Amino acid sequence: MNRTDDKAGREYWDKTWSVLEQPALIDPTDPSLTNDVNRRLHLFFRHLFSRHEATGKRLLEVGCARSVWLPYFAQMYGLDICGLDYSEDGCKQEEALLRKAGVKGVVVNADLFHPPAEFRDSFDYVITFGVVEHFQDPAGCIRALGTYLRTGGVLVTLVPNMVGIVGTLQRVFDRDVFEIHVPLDAETLLRAHEMAGLTPVSSDYFLSTNFYVVNVANRRRNALYPIVRLAYALFGRLSMAIWWLERHIGEIRRTRAFSPYVICVAEKRA
Repeated sequence: MNRTDDKAGREYWDKTWSVLEQPALIDPTDPSLTNDVNRRLHLFFRHLFSRHEATGKRLLEVGCARSVWLPYFAQMYGLDICGLDYSEDGCKQEEALLRKAGVKGVVVNADLFHPPAEFRDSFDYVITFGVVEHFQDPAGCIRALGTYLRTGGVLVTLVPNMVGIVGTLQRVFDRDVFEIHVPLDAETLLRAHEMAGLTPVSSDYFLSTNFYVVNVANRRRNALYPIVRLAYALFGRLSMAIWWLERHIGEIRRTRAFSPYVICVAEKRA
């Protein structure tokens, strides 16, 4: 397994991170609808870490460039955090975010398939947000992620649901972005973890909708961008309307067709 399997590539991410402003830190107490996704992910992680004592345990985020989640994990759960990414600029931006949050952590600029020797078999948790789906062999990528875990460690893999309507809209708005993804549904992602030698605990769709997952940023120089941007904004407002409704009537069922994410939790057993 090597980087020739990577459908995105370092150049794509270096270009992406270089033009984006520094993101705001996670605030799970913010009740605004614009914070709804982060708030729900907070509930997911609170449940995950409630199963075991997290304080002092080691967590690694692979693909950590500009991640607001590493400082969150340290502040909320007392985890000893590390990040790894192959984008040098992305790592520098992550270090800036940690300084902004006043959080200590280690950020390493390295390839996930060729990590520092001391990273192998040394983490209690490994987290990825949107990494595995960029590899033509997802199981091979997951197998590499598993090498970071201690026996009994937990891997959390989150990917965008490109099998459903989010994927359809991504193809329409920017097919080039769609093409750097391998569409994975909950069952396929679960099987990939099994093929990688890990034991899945769960593999589920997450949230009922979030059209903001669709990426239209690369169309800014296209003549049709104003139309694309308007359509994107309208779909996004539809998501927010659904989130508001869920706060009043309860969460709508998560489905393969409409859920924006898939999350798999798996363990490394002896």
